[in-house]
Amino acid sequence: MAEENGVSTIKVTRDYQNRILTEIQLNLEQDTIPDPNDIKVVHYTYDINGYMTARINKDKSGRLKEGKFGYAKVVFQFDHNGMFFGEEFLNKEGELVIHPSLGYAKIDFREFNEYGKSKRQYFIDENGYPSSNKAMAVIDYNDNMTRKKYVIYDRVGKLIEDKKGWSSILYEYDKDGKFSGRKYYNLENELVE
Repeated sequence: MAEENGVSTIKVTRDYQNRILTEIQLNLEQDTIPDPNDIKVVHYTYDINGYMTARINKDKSGRLKEGKFGYAKVVFQFDHNGMFFGEEFLNKEGELVIHPSLGYAKIDFREFNEYGKSKRQYFIDENGYPSSNKAMAVIDYNDNMTRKKYVIYDRVGKLIEDKKGWSSILYEYDKDGKFSGRKYYNLENELVE
């Protein structure tokens, strides 16, 4: 059995409807490998329609516990038709908290096309306002609904660069349409290595 990122096995528990309730990642020695937020046992919750509503970190007593990134719960939001339209990071008190590597506390997906792909993403800070570093992204798609271009803007709609110096991403595909990579460009449309 091989390991990928240190993980060789994922052990899950399921409910009577076969939904995953808990997930534990193990290495070859069967030691627990925590997820990036340092959560060793991930717990999942569902709504009455069977949609996953949250990914939760709990302590041994069953109380919410914050991981190394400061959040205890990731909430997934669906509309009445089952369309996924948002995700938010909450601390153990249920307050929005900025994810340190993503730079936002909440993301909303909007302007869905006929195939359910969002054309816009809105990034919200811990106070419920547009994020100060990256507030919005616009996504263009190819005819087969693969991503073509991803561009980021600030809270007033001005094209910006993120912390890594890119402003847009162009997605590349081989002659058979298989994803082959992405290229990052700055505000001057120069390739960012």
